[in-house]
Amino acid sequence: GPPPTGGDVNHGAALNGIVWAFAGLSTLILCLRYYTRWSLTRNLGWDDAIMGFSIMLLYIQSSMVSVAISYGLARHQYYLPLSHVSNVVKWQLLSEPFAIFGTTVPKIAITMLLVKIMGPSKHGVIWLWSLNILLNAISIVCLITAFVQCTPVSAYWTHMGTCWAPQIVANLAITQGAISSFTDFALALFPVPIIWNLQMALGKKIAVCLLMGLGCFAGISAIIRTTKLAKLTAQSDYPWETWTLVLWVAIETNIIIICACIPSLRPLFRTWLGKS
Repeated sequence: GPPPTGGDVNHGAALNGIVWAFAGLSTLILCLRYYTRWSLTRNLGWDDAIMGFSIMLLYIQSSMVSVAISYGLARHQYYLPLSHVSNVVKWQLLSEPFAIFGTTVPKIAITMLLVKIMGPSKHGVIWLWSLNILLNAISIVCLITAFVQCTPVSAYWTHMGTCWAPQIVANLAITQGAISSFTDFALALFPVPIIWNLQMALGKKIAVCLLMGLGCFAGISAIIRTTKLAKLTAQSDYPWETWTLVLWVAIETNIIIICACIPSLRPLFRTWLGKS
């Protein structure tokens, strides 16, 4: 076919830079969380271990994105050798488990924090855990279908074998994205009425509600990521069509990690600001 309009545009370096800049920011904020929990409040818990696992998933996912970029992700297929296109598709598929669970695992840590804050509100606790279970169940289904959609698995990037209609996997991924986004908003907004009814100063209530409400940004990025998922069915220019999806997956994953850490930093902020 004719060359793409605009020529051999390459957003690879920019994509790589954004992915790793976000990963660096997440790492910094996670380190501050550990410092706060270890030195100031001395209450390291299971949720901190879960956040450590989350950042490992993030590093693996980001590294695989870098490999895909080295083969031509964020460039037009027209300018790439076929072997490179296959490698972009392969590394994107291999990064999928880390991308999916990179966004679901930190939500478990956020839920654990909310359960601590809410105390004995049984209905709320059951509801939040049910959302997490539903999200992880659909995520596991997504993951399995990603790897069984082609026989053999390598047919996904070599086109030598049989595969399901790409729409099946895309629709599942869109369902997972919708539930993921809903969970982000639920985790961000659910504690607001509870915190509002606590006996504390108004300014403090507003500050805590705003900190918990940061999760809305994760919800928004999940919505944007979900709108890009239809690109997974791209047949003609996959390395170019999917790079914005990869970008938004990275942004969403990092925002969730950051949102999961920031509420734990209140004692640190207080120390820095020098008031109780």
